[in-house]
Amino acid sequence: MNTETSRLIRVAPATVIIFSVLFSPILLTGVLLIFRGEQIRDALGLIACYVGAIYWVCSPTVELGERRLIYRALFQRKAIEISEIGRVSMGVKPAPTVTMMRKGGGSPLSFIVKPFSKAGVVAMFRHIREKNPEVQMDGISQDMSAGDFESINKETISTRNLVRIALGVGGSALAAALAKAVFQN
Repeated sequence: MNTETSRLIRVAPATVIIFSVLFSPILLTGVLLIFRGEQIRDALGLIACYVGAIYWVCSPTVELGERRLIYRALFQRKAIEISEIGRVSMGVKPAPTVTMMRKGGGSPLSFIVKPFSKAGVVAMFRHIREKNPEVQMDGISQDMSAGDFESINKETISTRNLVRIALGVGGSALAAALAKAVFQN
């Protein structure tokens, strides 16, 4: 990465703190098992899961280059030429997600923007607009490029999205219960 011609946007520190706390029961369970001297292999597995989960959540970056925007996460790398971006839209699937459609068609570039700071998201939208003035941005993207996040927040807490989240959490709880039942036998 050439620091003179590109800017790297990283996950916000608040995201790191929130997920560290959210996943802390996994870590605490592993540490407790080690101190008890029980199930050391399971304990080390739990601690490894904690570290892996935090790294996975904190790994995304967005590189704003002169000609390209590059999104990187733990197991993926996606890039798009800024001049190829025809339309930028924001949606909630269930987290706030940006989608950049290519002018000539082809696969769009999409990723969740929630882990990034508001300043980083604003910088990304402004960079796209600066490097590609004819890009079309939907209303939410326009608002966010001006630093106004109210419209995306309203969309995030809409009834439809809350139902989607509830179904996801319920499905995860069911999967965890099934996994527990299978591994206890």
